[in-house]
Amino acid sequence: MKSNLLLKNMTIRFDREILHDVSYEFKSGYFYLLQGQSGIGKSSLLNVLGLLKRPIAGEVVYDGQNLWSLDDATQARVRLKDYGFVFQQHNLIDTMTLEENLKVPLLKSNLPEAKKAARVTAILDKLGLKTNVTCCPRIYPVAKISAVLLVEL
Repeated sequence: MKSNLLLKNMTIRFDREILHDVSYEFKSGYFYLLQGQSGIGKSSLLNVLGLLKRPIAGEVVYDGQNLWSLDDATQARVRLKDYGFVFQQHNLIDTMTLEENLKVPLLKSNLPEAKKAARVTAILDKLGLKTNVTCCPRIYPVAKISAVLLVEL
């Protein structure tokens, strides 16, 4: 069973204080949507949760461990294996095919190449895109690209 992601007493400050002493538990198996006015800290919170930007106070706890206490390599493994985010930009590479884009998160995994290929094929098939693997992402509607990103994670 996967662990929950816990935000504990988080304070985020960049040019100004964005969040102060915020705690929240993200339950495993659910999708969460952060929305609100520009400048209220949505992207800042995601950067902290994604271990990209350190908060001035608080913890990000996963599987009983404060992720900010881990070294960079261990943090990268957690991001690779345990959770991910879909940002408002699609971040697919236009010059790469959908198949190649789906392989990007698997580059650092220890899966054999045959398993990586099988996983990508299964995702494309599930989305009804199996016959279009040599096409670039820009030809697909936004909803299909969003589905690719969600499955990619």
